[in-house]
Amino acid sequence: MATTTVDTKRMIRNGLSNVPGLELEKPNLDYYRTDRVISVIGRRLTKTRSYTDITDIPDKMMFLRSINPMESISGLQKVNVDHTRNRIHASKELGHDWARNRDEVKPGQIVEFKWREDWLKGICTDVIVQNTPSKLEFKVVHYGAQRPRTVIEETFPIDLRYEDIWIYRYHPVYRYPTDEVIRRTLARIGECKYRTLTNNSKHFVEGVVKKDKDEMVKDFDEIEPGDAITFDYWGLKHDAVVTAVELEDAKANSVAQVTVIHYALDHFWSTRTIKEETIRLSLEKDIVYKKSFSGCVPYPKQKAVERARSRLGEQRFHAVDNQSRDFVHWAIVVQTPGIARRVGKNGERMSDMLLMPKVGKVGKRSEHFDLHRVQTLSELKVGSIVEWTYFLIPHQGIVSEVNEKMGIIKVIHYGASHLFAKRTIVEEELPIDLSKIKLGIYLCNPKLCFEGNVVLKKAKARLGEQRWEAGNRSWEFCVACVLIPIHFTFHRMHAWLELKLGSIIEWKYYNIPHQGILSDVDKKRNTIKVIHYGTSHLFATRTIVEEELKIDLRNDNLGIYRCDPTLSNKADAIVVNAKQRIGEQRWKKGNRSWDFCVACVVKQQRAAENRNFVDGKES
Repeated sequence: MATTTVDTKRMIRNGLSNVPGLELEKPNLDYYRTDRVISVIGRRLTKTRSYTDITDIPDKMMFLRSINPMESISGLQKVNVDHTRNRIHASKELGHDWARNRDEVKPGQIVEFKWREDWLKGICTDVIVQNTPSKLEFKVVHYGAQRPRTVIEETFPIDLRYEDIWIYRYHPVYRYPTDEVIRRTLARIGECKYRTLTNNSKHFVEGVVKKDKDEMVKDFDEIEPGDAITFDYWGLKHDAVVTAVELEDAKANSVAQVTVIHYALDHFWSTRTIKEETIRLSLEKDIVYKKSFSGCVPYPKQKAVERARSRLGEQRFHAVDNQSRDFVHWAIVVQTPGIARRVGKNGERMSDMLLMPKVGKVGKRSEHFDLHRVQTLSELKVGSIVEWTYFLIPHQGIVSEVNEKMGIIKVIHYGASHLFAKRTIVEEELPIDLSKIKLGIYLCNPKLCFEGNVVLKKAKARLGEQRWEAGNRSWEFCVACVLIPIHFTFHRMHAWLELKLGSIIEWKYYNIPHQGILSDVDKKRNTIKVIHYGTSHLFATRTIVEEELKIDLRNDNLGIYRCDPTLSNKADAIVVNAKQRIGEQRWKKGNRSWDFCVACVVKQQRAAENRNFVDGKES
């Protein structure tokens, strides 16, 4: 990986990487690298995995508005975030190791040791050192052995020569500071909510130390409409969106009538239905968690409630991919491209950005599209690509009309009267009952797509076409209508007069085809200057440099790429764009020589990430 530049570090400090999955330069600061953290700790840790993302930077992303999936957006920086429900961005637990000397046992740590023939896990709150180097006493807050089991603080003596004490470590980004851990631990003393499987010692210590853990509710003043909670429902953990909280006793905030929207059951064998109902909860008896969506950009709370209510009456519960937690995640976490604002610590406005959430399967058909399930017809916009089952086969088409009241949409697609009939592009009306069929939608970066009305015109212009074949089926038809192609033609260079400043040229670099931006031509000395991702040797860090090349057109094979003039910047602007990036060391997949060149050449509103074509074929 390329080393992190000063600019990237500044971006990280300013909060541009506050969300896992943010597609700016991945932070490579030594402090945050797993292998560096392990070496700083100075001990051989277990269960380690590579760490790639930083979260909980002070700046936050605030959702402003949704956009049409095909809306043309220019002039906004794009931010990619991972909003998939089961995402695993990095290892939060670095592992555990036994303490080799007493200096390694410190307040605020999760410790585990053998006590009365059983392993005891708790939070260390204080350490008392004895005269003997291997002996110490430490205070531990844990679930005691009395009945009912209660969180207590006890002091235990230990001799490290004969007894083991294990210390659990979490990445500093994912855990609270030591002072906060101790404060949170002491606040739990006296709690009597032990459950053998769902709230044991392991859950207690992780809930205190881990920063992204769902918070146990101590007071109903902590919950407000638009929040999500987890509670026991028919003996199982259950998620719901809160719409109202009414205290039974104004003096005591531990009992309340909480109105929630969730997949409800009238009895154990009834069909689960999304309902809004009021449930009595007592914090003295019930274990209630306020769900954390750390690393995600949520909708404003009022909008989250509106989204939840839009699905009232739905009976599409599925034990695998449409449970209550899926419903809650859909209602609260941003699902479609939108405009978001960076907000600083004190609420000051920083900048607006194009928010691109990853919410479903990516790369199955094209890396430019993100497939997810349609939950309400309001998600469908004219020009969207939808997928449904057609003759028992996944099939795609372009949405041309949506009638939410009638539950009908019109799609333009390669249709047929029966499976073996000749396929023809037709506009067809489909009745949509989301309780019975699965309807998918492909979302694309708006910078890469035509506007919805343009998509519709392109699709309608092909009505009646019967050229269905390999390479031109339903998916290829949809992509051709939606994606903006950038056409580059490749030519062999034969004369000096063909060289124009700002052109993309190609030559052999370490025997590999390589591209750069032409910035100067000196015919007398037979030299040219190119700006490209250069390196001192094949395995060195790649850096954007301006380099002088000596060429001999009689023997050297030099190529040049020409772009559609309506899509490219002027020559002087291309060179300026390239020179501004000299010194950059962010070479990686998606930002290599070709990507750098295209980003300099193509107009901003067309975006450097557009699908690239050479001679009409994908390069």
